[in-house]
Amino acid sequence: MASSTAQLLQTEPPKPCKQHGVLKHDLFTSYRVEIDGDFVAQLVSYIENIAARRFCRRVCVFLDSLCLNDGANWRDGFLDGLHGSYVVLYVLSEESVTVMIENVKNGDWPEPPRRRLLPILVDKEGNRFSEIAGSGTLFNPVTYPDLPHVITKKNFRGTMAALFLNQAIHIVPDLAKIHDVAYDIVDLIAPLSGTSGIYLSL
Repeated sequence: MASSTAQLLQTEPPKPCKQHGVLKHDLFTSYRVEIDGDFVAQLVSYIENIAARRFCRRVCVFLDSLCLNDGANWRDGFLDGLHGSYVVLYVLSEESVTVMIENVKNGDWPEPPRRRLLPILVDKEGNRFSEIAGSGTLFNPVTYPDLPHVITKKNFRGTMAALFLNQAIHIVPDLAKIHDVAYDIVDLIAPLSGTSGIYLSL
C-alpha cells in the first residue's frame, strides 16, 4: 500500500494540459488497459463536440494520450488531470476489470481523491448488463474479491456492487452506440460542476 499511496503524491506544480491549455477539466477519463484506448478516444471526441453545441462553450475532457505534456512526468500529469476534474468517467471492460482484480488481490488498492463518478461498462459481447447480472461474468459484483481496504476498510465487492447498480452506463463499442451514449453522458453531467455523479472511492 505504501507504493500506492506514494503514487497519489504530486511532486511538481500543476501545468496546463497540452490539448486544452487549462488546469481544470470538466471530465476526466479513466481506463486501465490499452485495448480500451481507441474506444475512449472516440467517446471523448463525441462528448466534447456534443457538449460544445449544447452548452455553447468549450468542454474540456482529460484524455492522457492528448493532454499529457511531452517530456513531463506521466504520474504528475495524470494526477493533475484527476485532481483538476469535476467528474470522472470510469471505463470498465472485462480486460480492465481482470487487471483491477489482480491488483486488489495483491494489496494494491489505492484510495484516490473523492470525485463524482460516472461508470461506463464496455461489453464487447453485446450483452445487456441486466441480462448478465446474475451470471459469473466480471460485471457481476459477486465475481469480485470479498476484501476490505486496508486503510478505509471499505469492502471491494460492496463498492463494485454500488458502482454497477446505482449508476453504471452500459455500452457496446459500436460507433453509433458510442454516439448515443455520449448524448446520455452530456445530459448526466449538466451542469458539469454541479451535483452529477455519485461519490465512490475505488
